[in-house]
Amino acid sequence: MRGGEDRFVEHLVGHIKSEDPEISTEYTDDELRNMVRLGIRKSEGYGFKLSADQSAFVAIMFEVAPNFDSQPEIRSVLEENGLTPSARLEKLWSEAVPDSVWDKASEEYDESAWENPARSTEVKS
Repeated sequence: MRGGEDRFVEHLVGHIKSEDPEISTEYTDDELRNMVRLGIRKSEGYGFKLSADQSAFVAIMFEVAPNFDSQPEIRSVLEENGLTPSARLEKLWSEAVPDSVWDKASEEYDESAWENPARSTEVKS
């Protein structure tokens, strides 16, 4: 399965680089691979097992912040029982999470969350 994971990581790195070509000036490919792997592990912690769901989660980490889930409103959706993981991702874009919460998540971008997954899941008050 490791080969499949490596291909998935490479696919995500390629997608991230195509969406944000300047990211290659900020991070090496090895750093991006590590960041993607961290994102995948973090998504698994919320129960995301499908590659599409993991891809979406990792994309949010790159587009918003690696610690986006530290916002209480976002975290409550990610941890909501009774919804499939895909439905929880969909709900992130609903009224349950207003734009102001996403703005705050972006403003509270924590670069160290790429290196320390425990820190990236701390809830901000």
